[in-house]
Amino acid sequence: MSQLKLFDDPLTIYPLKETNRGIELFVKVTPKAAKNRFGTIVEDSHKRHALKVYVTAPPENNQANQAVIEFIAKQFRLSKSQILLVNGATSREKTLLIMDENIEKIKAMIEAI
Repeated sequence: MSQLKLFDDPLTIYPLKETNRGIELFVKVTPKAAKNRFGTIVEDSHKRHALKVYVTAPPENNQANQAVIEFIAKQFRLSKSQILLVNGATSREKTLLIMDENIEKIKAMIEAI
């Protein structure tokens, strides 16, 4: 995947979407990485911005999915119960639902990465 270019509208660089249930976060996961960490914002196969996430867990028995949720919860200072995997359980491209109404807080955390 190529690095995304900045657009005229700075809001388009965020891998987020507000919904009536919370904030959807689009991620692209690399399992079996050397360490848990965030990467850059990339374009996914749906032409959306996605936050690159590397986790050490293997993609077996839901381990990588759990690792992604735990890592994001820790980094964004949320509880694991505030993050749900809503799409992409068997794919590297995932949609997570963050049950927090403060999108500005989530944007600020992404900018700090």
